Amino acid sequence: MAAKKPKTIGDILATAENPAHVRVSTTRILLRQDLHDRHRKLEAELAAAMERDRQHSGDRPISDIAEAPPLAEKLVAFQDETADQWVEFRFRSIGHRAWADLLAAHPPTRDQSRAAPLVDFNPDTFPVAAIAASCVEPEMTVDEAQRLDRALNQTQFDTLWTAVLDANMGGGSDPKSVLAAGLTARRNGHSGAPHTTTGSLAASSSAG
Repeated sequence: MAAKKPKTIGDILATAENPAHVRVSTTRILLRQDLHDRHRKLEAELAAAMERDRQHSGDRPISDIAEAPPLAEKLVAFQDETADQWVEFRFRSIGHRAWADLLAAHPPTRDQSRAAPLVDFNPDTFPVAAIAASCVEPEMTVDEAQRLDRALNQTQFDTLWTAVLDANMGGGSDPKSVLAAGLTARRNGHSGAPHTTTGSLAASSSAG
């Protein structure tokens, strides 16, 4: 077998500078509170029905009295019907130099530094600026990102912020899947966990 030819710096730069290879992170949030409330109600109804089915399972065949299955179908149908109400956000890495420049443009205030000595950015302005700089679908200005910040609840905003961090700071480890390695080992007749020094590439959002 011929030895693999070493990559030249030209090869490396061609890959590193290819826009198609820039790290991307995608996430979704549901903005409509009425749909959140409806989903929560259906889940509560399903949980209660499952408990009633469990309590009555000794009286007669569960198929005669089961309340849960049709409610489960109703919940799944509702999720399918509202799938297009989830809003997708796609974030792309702006590069470590642009990220550093953005950090420098949003230093913590004196009060923020006193309250959290290790903080290296203004938490009131930097995350919003980073969202605007990183979001490619949909594109938005800083003013629009500020409006979005004011409109979202904490969980929704944290979902976006996590995706921003994943796009700009994630992907440092070797993306080897422990699950895939384990399955391959079992199919090859080996047992036990695979030997690896890296974890699976996991994120709150799907990364590309």
